Amino acid sequence: MAMFRTNCNVAWKIQAAMFYLVNWLTLEAHTQGFRSSAEYQTWRALLHHFYDPFPTVEHYTLISDGS
Repeated sequence: MAMFRTNCNVAWKIQAAMFYLVNWLTLEAHTQGFRSSAEYQTWRALLHHFYDPFPTVEHYTLISDGS
């Protein structure tokens, strides 16, 4: 899969919020590659019934790396 880093954080100032950040090489690597993969089907079968409500998925673009 075309991802190079993941990070899971709990938001202490937002009650009951958790952020799972995956840095995909491209947007399509997530929306087309992963979502169409056998791995996603396994993820979905194992975890989706735990979500209530279903998590919000958002995509961001890095504007600056601080360099």
